[in-house]
Amino acid sequence: MNPRLLRKLLPGSGKNQLMYPQAICEGLVGMDSCLQDMVSLLCLESDDVRMVGLWGMAGIGKTTIAEVVYQRFCTQFKGCCFLSNVREKSQKGDPTDLQIQLLSQILGEAG
Repeated sequence: MNPRLLRKLLPGSGKNQLMYPQAICEGLVGMDSCLQDMVSLLCLESDDVRMVGLWGMAGIGKTTIAEVVYQRFCTQFKGCCFLSNVREKSQKGDPTDLQIQLLSQILGEAG
């Protein structure tokens, strides 16, 4: 889903208000509690650097949780990037391509 469209459709009234696209979360059992846990772990009100890892069996929603959190909060940062399937992409191609994608999106460069 396009982040610009999300900003128009889901303008947050509070900094940490958890809103997410219904199209992504519809029918996903337990998604609300997972998202609340993730937001709590990120401590977005803090200026500290945070890193949260998601791991588990394939198909349990790790990427979905990460993408929903990213889409909800990316507008609060000067630069941001969502990279999915990093392992697969780095095994198939040059890992430098992922670095270029990351930096170009963070710096807001076309590419």
